[in-house]
Amino acid sequence: MKFRKKKGQSLVEVIFAVGVVGIMVAGIAILVTSTLGSKRRVLERSDAVKLAQSALEDMTILEKNNPSLFWQAGMDEDCASGDFDCEHNFDLSPVYCPGGETCMEITTRVDWDDGQTRQVVLSKFFHRD
Repeated sequence: MKFRKKKGQSLVEVIFAVGVVGIMVAGIAILVTSTLGSKRRVLERSDAVKLAQSALEDMTILEKNNPSLFWQAGMDEDCASGDFDCEHNFDLSPVYCPGGETCMEITTRVDWDDGQTRQVVLSKFFHRD
């Protein structure tokens, strides 16, 4: 009796090949999803930094244009925008800056939530003339 060679693939080989392809597709899908999530977080952080910088620039303009209001104790300003919460913290106690000058530190904090609480904090020192 002669055995004939079988042509084609056996069912086990086909199932194995489909499984390998499925694992590869799942891995690629996870990678794409992770990359898109990282991109979104980077863009949100960039927007938060821009908001904080803009808020500190507004404080700089206020200090130049209306110093008596700027140096008023307890001044509070809301700088929230969209999904971001933003607040200024004024440290009115004398802070010594480089050069021995007396300064005031203003810290701007921007918070947002993307499933996790995120935060950006920027500070600037203002010299009192």
